[in-house]
Amino acid sequence: MVQQAFDKGLEELSKIPDLEPKILSDLYKSTKLDTPIKSPMKPREKPNDPDPLARPRKYPDENKWLWDMSVALEEKIKEAVGPLELYLKAFDKYLPILK
Repeated sequence: MVQQAFDKGLEELSKIPDLEPKILSDLYKSTKLDTPIKSPMKPREKPNDPDPLARPRKYPDENKWLWDMSVALEEKIKEAVGPLELYLKAFDKYLPILK
């Protein structure tokens, strides 16, 4: 659920309309007025670090930080759930009563 909220927040961020074409309509006559702002998008798969010696030079994915943040969030959630499972095991002695 937490990961879904993270992804949903990124999705909603990409729906925010860009105000500059609306405010400066004289400068943006050819573009649509309902364009969203440029927002970061989480990569679909783990981005690879390019070889710095390769030619032509390749640059790392600009949204790699979002992938790293998503992985760190998942690790922290798993770390937080561990003590909860131990807490639930404390009630195993009451299972016959509950059944």
